[in-house]
Amino acid sequence: MELLVERNQGVTIYFPLIVAGGTAFATSGDWTPQAGDADYSVDGAAFGSTSATVVYEGNGMWSLALVAGEVNGIRTMVTIQDTEIEDQAILIQTWGDDSAGLPFNAIADYVLRRGFQAMIDSTRGDAKGFRSLAGAVAKLVNRLYRSGANLIITEDDDATTLGTQAMTTNPSAEQITDLDTT
Repeated sequence: MELLVERNQGVTIYFPLIVAGGTAFATSGDWTPQAGDADYSVDGAAFGSTSATVVYEGNGMWSLALVAGEVNGIRTMVTIQDTEIEDQAILIQTWGDDSAGLPFNAIADYVLRRGFQAMIDSTRGDAKGFRSLAGAVAKLVNRLYRSGANLIITEDDDATTLGTQAMTTNPSAEQITDLDTT
């Protein structure tokens, strides 16, 4: 069994246990967990006992509350072993900050801080185009200028045209002739 949890955040995990030598789910009548029945290892370090004891939740489902330090790595391995139940191994992959196995928060940070030109020149995804989220971002961060009845949206170099939008003008309104994000 493999789970995905946030790194360095206490979490309760849920899992089934099977009666030793059988196929039925174990219940509280089949097994009484004791301290030391559940061990853990963070990133391949030596196994030690978890801080909590396994708890029966009902319908063959059990839980184990793990404290932050027990999931403070890239991977945590949990084993549950006793003679009344089949041995169980639970692999935990973490997500979160840069030190996690899957740094989802860090990925979002990198995406939001990525330079426009690196993103727009990437070969991943659809072809470069103005009518996209990238094009909308270009309109916010890149140079805009008027050319006749059109608004020109440039790439990061402030010269290459990424998109053009037709404008409706009003001769009595004050005109904007150039916008350039610095």
